[in-house]
Amino acid sequence: MLYIVLWSLALVSCICGENPAIQLALTDKGLQTGKVNPTVILCVCFSMHITKLDFPEPEVHFSPPVSGLDLSVSGLSMALTGDWSTHLGTSFLVLVCSHDGGTFDMAIFDLSLRSFLGLDRDSSGHPSVSSVYCEVDIQTVNMQFYGGARYTHVCPCVENAIQSLERHLQAINMSVEVNPVMSLDLSLSAPPAVDPGSINFGLRGEFYSPESHRDPPFVAPPFSLPVQSTYMLSVGVSEYTANSASFAYYISGHLQALINDSMIPSYCPIRLNTSSMGRFIPQLSQMYPDLLMVLQVYARQTPLFTFQPGFVKLDLLSAIKAFVVQANSTLTPVFKLHLVRRTSRSGLVWFSMQRFNILK
Repeated sequence: MLYIVLWSLALVSCICGENPAIQLALTDKGLQTGKVNPTVILCVCFSMHITKLDFPEPEVHFSPPVSGLDLSVSGLSMALTGDWSTHLGTSFLVLVCSHDGGTFDMAIFDLSLRSFLGLDRDSSGHPSVSSVYCEVDIQTVNMQFYGGARYTHVCPCVENAIQSLERHLQAINMSVEVNPVMSLDLSLSAPPAVDPGSINFGLRGEFYSPESHRDPPFVAPPFSLPVQSTYMLSVGVSEYTANSASFAYYISGHLQALINDSMIPSYCPIRLNTSSMGRFIPQLSQMYPDLLMVLQVYARQTPLFTFQPGFVKLDLLSAIKAFVVQANSTLTPVFKLHLVRRTSRSGLVWFSMQRFNILK
């Protein structure tokens, strides 16, 4: 299931010493279920004819000692003939590398290859892969080259392929743009944790505003993601991720809205004008008769989520500031209302009035 692991690496990088806000666990079931049978890749400049090919399914397992993957294939056999200048390989490993031209006849019998791929991170925060160990065993090779060709060993080809993958990983942008206001940092908070049955990626998982990038005034709490061997993939998200999104919206000034009378449904008996609101605040209709009003609704602090078993609680300190629209379209503030939004364990949501001020 090398493709899923590499896809996961493409999403992750590192920030040292931090608790992950998002965790992704790939189990051995996911590794084996998603394993793709390799296809032989041939890049031929002239002509090549495979007269026989026996390619058994490769094996991929987690390897805790190298904190990575154990890749192996056994019993590969093939026979080729033709005019050539070719690079021969598979989805997982390169078998023969050659850069000369000419004609050839070649037969390979019972080739076995085992390679350990280390998964890590580098100091700049990008994912990193390396060839930890490679061993190849070819029981029988019969070949005859014409035209100056030479045989290149298998393991150096495997290592070159891994180095090429490493260069691609270094070029990956570890942040994902969610919308024009926010981006999501999916860098690794630590090297991947590998055990015999799974691999765990701890991601920073922080939303931030690209225009005003500031670290949130809170840290990611530690949390553990239970690994279920019957699942292929598990994903856990902590409240830090949700709260970082709230913080990004708050500091960028997007947690506010202006409400005017045209936005109120026509069937609503309460209108945004001083005559209607004067029933609740008599001073309004007396001081500003027959004028429209505008409400500014905004968060006074960063809204905070709390994840608890069975439900999610949101604490929101908000305020409503009311303005009267004068005849010359200027806005005159008239009152401010502070509200607190809370969520109960039963899922009920209520607002309580914290303070009410008449502005003079």
